[in-house]
Amino acid sequence: MTYTRTVRRSVGATALAAALALAGCWGSGEPEPEAKVTETSTVTTTVTTSPATPPEAPNDEPDEITEALSEAIDGVLSAHGGEAAVVVFAPEAEAAAGEVGDDTAWSTMKVPVAMAALAEGAGSAADVDAALRASDNEAAERLWQALGPGREAAAKAEAQIGRLAPAPAVPAAAPRPGFSAFGQTQWALADQARFAYELPCDALGRDILRPLSAPAEGLGFGLSGVEVPAKAGWGPDEGGRYLVRQFGRVEGFGVAVAVRPAAGTFEAGQAALTDLAGALPSALVGRADGCEAR
Repeated sequence: MTYTRTVRRSVGATALAAALALAGCWGSGEPEPEAKVTETSTVTTTVTTSPATPPEAPNDEPDEITEALSEAIDGVLSAHGGEAAVVVFAPEAEAAAGEVGDDTAWSTMKVPVAMAALAEGAGSAADVDAALRASDNEAAERLWQALGPGREAAAKAEAQIGRLAPAPAVPAAAPRPGFSAFGQTQWALADQARFAYELPCDALGRDILRPLSAPAEGLGFGLSGVEVPAKAGWGPDEGGRYLVRQFGRVEGFGVAVAVRPAAGTFEAGQAALTDLAGALPSALVGRADGCEAR
């Protein structure tokens, strides 16, 4: 799915100024519009469909969050070319900027896989730690296998996302040879940002955030480089061009970011994501979390 800049305004938006982004990684070279229709039958019965989304009240205030996000994206594109996108979510403020035409989750899916393993008592604590801190592919695959056959494992990983946010369809088998099934999940940035927002509100989510706060050597790029607990994922498309993405929780916002720089390499993606994280304004810091622990 291609993500383009959008925004939903609400109470308190003037005090906000920006956004962050979060992350993890996929191992080494892992290789609705509103509509209102009225129909009248011959017996004068009128059927009206409600809009999928209630109309938003007009708001003439400057969209500070979206403006700040757009500036950050423009800076990254100027330096690195290609594509870049960021989404921030909180119940009272949701905003996005940029566009990336690839939603492949890569190793960001190791988070719900690890959560499912913890919930099921499957796999080992060492594999959970390795999959999250070091983005270890073999450890993550062992956790996946411990969840049961493909469809069963996929359903359990989906369920962990679905407890907190809209869940994507997790493949039961690998769509691309040489890559994990779960890593090829198409996970939209907007849904991932909402998932990230809910993580510290959830007992399993809090368990997951601890190892994400201490990434292994070499993985401290993007949001991890600014000391934000994050999980990233990366991998090549069919033409070999790398997508690098991250998600995490920053203060009272869930954040998801993705880049696909013109150079197309993982290293260029790391640099672009780090620049994006550094360019995002700091106005989110200090915002109340806004959720109750459960």
